[in-house]
Amino acid sequence: MTLSQKVYIDTVCELFGLQGAHPATTSIEAEAHLMDTTEDEPHTTYPYKEIIGSLMYAATAMQPDIAFATSILTQFSQNPTRFHLEAAKQVIRYLKTTCDLELTYSRNNTTTVGYSDVDHASQLH
Repeated sequence: MTLSQKVYIDTVCELFGLQGAHPATTSIEAEAHLMDTTEDEPHTTYPYKEIIGSLMYAATAMQPDIAFATSILTQFSQNPTRFHLEAAKQVIRYLKTTCDLELTYSRNNTTTVGYSDVDHASQLH
C-alpha cells in the first residue's frame, strides 16, 4: 500500500495561487523570528486561516515534518502580517517540493524503517 498527498498538495497550491512557486528545502527558515507586532499592517485580505487549516490537515495526515512550523504559524491567526503570510507560503512551497515523496507499506517487510531530518537547528539545547 502506498500513501501520497500529491493531489492534496497540488490542490492547496492551486487554491492559494502557488502553482509556479519556487521550491523550498525547509518548512520554515531558521532565521524566521515571527512574533506579534503592531508595526506591520495586518494582512487580512489573504485567507491566512485557510492556509493554516490546510497545513494542519497535511501535518496530521502524513507530513509530521511541517507540524512544528504549522504550530508556530497558528499562533498568529488572529492578526497575521505579511511576515506570517510569507512564512506560511514557505511551508506550502516546501510541501510542493516534497509532494512526490510517498509512504509505502509492504506485507513482506517485517521491519519498519523511518528517516527524519527535522532538527530545528535554531532550537539548540
